[in-house]
Amino acid sequence: MMMWQWLRESKVAAYVLTILRIGLGGVWLSDGWTKLTMNGGFHLDAVIKLVLQKPVTMTFDQRPAFPWFNGLIDQTTQHGQSITALNTWSQMLVFAEIVVGLLLIIGALTSIAAGVAILLNLTYLGFGLIGVNPTELVVAFILLSAGNHAGLFGVDRILQPWFKTHVFHK
Repeated sequence: MMMWQWLRESKVAAYVLTILRIGLGGVWLSDGWTKLTMNGGFHLDAVIKLVLQKPVTMTFDQRPAFPWFNGLIDQTTQHGQSITALNTWSQMLVFAEIVVGLLLIIGALTSIAAGVAILLNLTYLGFGLIGVNPTELVVAFILLSAGNHAGLFGVDRILQPWFKTHVFHK
């Protein structure tokens, strides 16, 4: 049996995916909750300003590694000067972490949550914050690659048939 087929069809894979899904969801929920409840709130101001002043670079020639990301941050924060935009970035990331964590834990909209987890990890990598992000990226990619099977033992077991009949009319 091919690996992808096993990942998408095997009962054993469904159990492994459930453990990975709940584990990754717990990490995202814990991180988001910690940021939400920290004294003084969570602010990316210093990180964003640092990224704009000294972007993550390629080691061999010192060119920016993510020029598109730096441009996005520069434009959306008005060169790091808009307090409202800086706060919005901070709040969006905290909200996304909590929602992704909850969705992964309960197994609802698992593929979408895994996709957003990948985007969050890429965002943090763009900020130059490297911790467990590569590991989280791999786990999220495995969940996304498993498709509907990643949420087999979760709310997706109920949601998927409903979406098929009511939304996609299959």
